[in-house]
Amino acid sequence: HEQSKGIEYSAKTEFDGEKLTIDITEAYPKNRVSGIIREFSFSDNSVLLKDTFTFAESCEVKERLVTQVKPEVTQGCVQLEEVKVLFNASAWAVSVSEEIHVNHLQEEEKVYLIDFFSKQIENEFEAQFIIG
Repeated sequence: HEQSKGIEYSAKTEFDGEKLTIDITEAYPKNRVSGIIREFSFSDNSVLLKDTFTFAESCEVKERLVTQVKPEVTQGCVQLEEVKVLFNASAWAVSVSEEIHVNHLQEEEKVYLIDFFSKQIENEFEAQFIIG
């Protein structure tokens, strides 16, 4: 499901000094989504991104990262120069595509879309990406 646009769909945030929690449930249709919570946990050389999804009905999940750096994909890892994005390859399939994007300066640039697709259809998923 596509994320809705507009201030009425804004997220609720909380930061405890170590973890940033963002509730983005309101940005998605209520008849399909019961909850989407995004958490960022910080350490010296990494960031742990964890998304927890709860659905009113079963559906597939797609996570997307957008980067200007050409990714290299191996089993359970996406390499972005010196940054590694680690993921559970038994739960997620990954694909990479290129797209021309108009940036904030109204200039065209090539970006890479890294899509992670859930391999199972259930009512609840967790996705964890370790960067660093």
